[in-house]
Amino acid sequence: MENIVWIIGSAVGGVVVGYVLNVVRIKATGSKTIAEAEKMKQDAKREADQYLREAKVSAKADVLKMKESAEEELRERRKEQLGAEKRVAQKEENLQRK
Repeated sequence: MENIVWIIGSAVGGVVVGYVLNVVRIKATGSKTIAEAEKMKQDAKREADQYLREAKVSAKADVLKMKESAEEELRERRKEQLGAEKRVAQKEENLQRK
C-alpha cells in the first residue's frame, strides 16, 4: 500500500514538475518570439526608411533633370525669338529704304 502511495505521489509530482517546466518553456519561447518580432519590426522600419531616402534622392534628381531641360528649352525659344525679332527689324529697315 505504501508503494502505491509513493507511485501515485511520484506520478503527481512528475506531472506538476512537467507542467511547471512546460510553462517556463512557453514563456521563454514567447519572450524569444516577441524579441524576434521586435527585431523584424526594426529591420522593416530601417529598410523602409532606406527606400524612402532613395526615393527622395531619385525624385530630386528627376526634378533637377526636368528643370535643366525646361531651362534649355527656354534658352532655345529666346534664341529663336531674338532671331525672329532681328529678321522683322531687318525687313522693316529694308522697307524703309525703298
